[in-house]
Amino acid sequence: MKPSKITTPSGKVYNLVPERTEGTESGKVTETPQNVTYVYELAKGDVTVTYKDTEGNKIEGYETPKDAEKAAPTGKDFNTATDALKPSKITTPSGKVYNLVPERTEGTESGKVTETPQNVTYVYELAKGDVTVTYKDTEGNKIEGYETPKDAEKAAPTGKDFNTATEALKPAKITTPSGKVYNLVPARTEGNETGKVTETPQNVTYVYELAKGDVTVTYKDTEGNKIPGYETPKTVESQSPTGKEYTTVTEALKPTKITTTDGKVYNLVPTRTEGNEKGKVTEEPQNVTYVYELAKGDVTVTYKDTEGNTIEGYETPKDAEKAAPTGKDFNTATEALKPSKITTPSGKVYNLVPARTEGNETGKVTEEPQNVTYVYELAKGDVTVTYKDTEGNKIEGYETPKDAEKDAPTGKDFNTATEALKPTKITTTDGKVYNLVPTRTEGNENGKVTEEPQNVTYVYELAKGDVTVTY
Repeated sequence: MKPSKITTPSGKVYNLVPERTEGTESGKVTETPQNVTYVYELAKGDVTVTYKDTEGNKIEGYETPKDAEKAAPTGKDFNTATDALKPSKITTPSGKVYNLVPERTEGTESGKVTETPQNVTYVYELAKGDVTVTYKDTEGNKIEGYETPKDAEKAAPTGKDFNTATEALKPAKITTPSGKVYNLVPARTEGNETGKVTETPQNVTYVYELAKGDVTVTYKDTEGNKIPGYETPKTVESQSPTGKEYTTVTEALKPTKITTTDGKVYNLVPTRTEGNEKGKVTEEPQNVTYVYELAKGDVTVTYKDTEGNTIEGYETPKDAEKAAPTGKDFNTATEALKPSKITTPSGKVYNLVPARTEGNETGKVTEEPQNVTYVYELAKGDVTVTYKDTEGNKIEGYETPKDAEKDAPTGKDFNTATEALKPTKITTTDGKVYNLVPTRTEGNENGKVTEEPQNVTYVYELAKGDVTVTY
């Protein structure tokens, strides 16, 4: 009759308040009706909601349980399945994202408030996210070796700090297997390099510019001097894409022989080549240097007579230039090399015939030997014999000089001491007799014919005689 607690069919709970009892709880029945009234207080109850992750850890911002019902009348219907109490996704101030795992919910989400506190626990799974880095050139093309995006974060917890600005993920320079070089263009970067991992995949794209390079060819001689006409390096590749193949082994770039405007000839010395003749264009300028040796040449002078014979003492050609640098000026028209007259040891005299000269007397030394041939004509000479008496008078029949040699080759031996030219006695047609006076002879009776006419004069004495008459 006096329950301390009453629970109604609707779930309300009432607790007796003894001090509020009205009437006499014990006594004697009287004719007058008596009543005892018990007063009950409606009990209150709490319903709370707590939150944790799948590991049982509290969730930032949700550390304190939320009140679904606070001191609510028992029997009151409650429901925690509201967006306010049961969010499907929680994003924390630090950027972590949690997704509700419904099947992991603990407690009764809906019911009636009871005097005994009730709790519903929602369990959330920490979401994961990806951050990738991709690479492209300024034209939007993929970069060799970097076709596949790189993982900055792979299935990383949301809210985790990330940074793609590392040497591994953000190289300032990329060199591909084929030799191409790309330089980062920071101003073209797409996406956030730093931040927090989100449930939505994030990407950072680094843009690179294909570097260009130059390849040149220079030329020098074996002494390190520049070669006329080749002072300026030749361009093989100018601002060409790195990685492009080049070769300097072409006739235009690597001539085996160079002939300058001033006549110098240079021959390539392959073993002296500096640099790589073939390869790939690099960002650093490349140079190939070809080294050439200045060619030498000879200029000789030969001598012959008008008959094509060699000239005594001049059988061996003379050197006008011996192993002289090509392009050097030469001139054979010197007294030493081009005498106007040659006199041989044997007395022959040769006179130059300028119109018969063969070859170029002046010019430049060439790699091919040059020869100048001077042609000489053998000079002729006369040797005559004249006759006179001791008084200097001509001798009858011998008035005209006799030819010992007429247009004879110079150098030829002559001798006037012959019976024909040097009679010991002369008898004229008129009967005069002349006797040679050997000691009075003038000139050389023997010698060699010279270009200058020679004369031998024989002197004779008129013989005397006696005529006697006897009787």
